[in-house]
Amino acid sequence: MQDEYFGNYYFEDGFLMLDEKGGIYDKDLPDSSIHRAERKLYKVEIKDDKLVHLFMSDWNNGKWVRSNFEFNEAYIYRKVN
Repeated sequence: MQDEYFGNYYFEDGFLMLDEKGGIYDKDLPDSSIHRAERKLYKVEIKDDKLVHLFMSDWNNGKWVRSNFEFNEAYIYRKVN
């Protein structure tokens, strides 16, 4: 995974929402390329200085559709100082 992604984040109902809008190399790829980053929305919870993934949604036909993707619980994002 040697890509960098960009997007926005916001809080909704106490959860952190990560709106991944694309990758930095998308501009170099044709619109039809399978290598372009797809837009995704991650709902995460901040708990004990860790990000806990709750679920992900895909942007399909102008609306968010909840994905059945399951996150591997072995991956933990911890706050470091």
